[in-house]
Amino acid sequence: EINNNLQVESYEKAKIILDKYGISKDSVAIWGTGLPRREFLHSDDLADACFYIMENIDFKDLIDTEEIKNTHINIGFGKDISIKELALLVKKIIGFEGELSFDYSKPDGTMQKLLDISRLKSLGWSASIGLEQGIKSVYHNYEETHPPTPSLSKREGE
Repeated sequence: EINNNLQVESYEKAKIILDKYGISKDSVAIWGTGLPRREFLHSDDLADACFYIMENIDFKDLIDTEEIKNTHINIGFGKDISIKELALLVKKIIGFEGELSFDYSKPDGTMQKLLDISRLKSLGWSASIGLEQGIKSVYHNYEETHPPTPSLSKREGE
């Protein structure tokens, strides 16, 4: 009985949060136009890059003998995707049959966030997990570790 009460309470809390952000069984509201572009990197690739740098790169190789400048190393995938393309990709992967709507009253933010990863590539490392592969992996892991929840359209008395 405690478990059933917790499930109902958790469902109701989740429903409130989803409603707040415009997410229902039938639609998902996305801020802005969907045109801004973002770069995504899988956390496994980030960890791999960090270990690669620590094990293979000597700080002395990154600096000029005259002065220390530009010694940072950007870690990224090197490719960006529009928010709209991302939403459509996620929709396809999870099998969402509802509508995606864009809320033009909300800000787009910076139109592009793409790192220059040329230094890291020149040092011999590049990401190996593409965005689609990464999203599929995360989604399948979520499905395996979380039991199905009641339909988002279910409410008491319906």
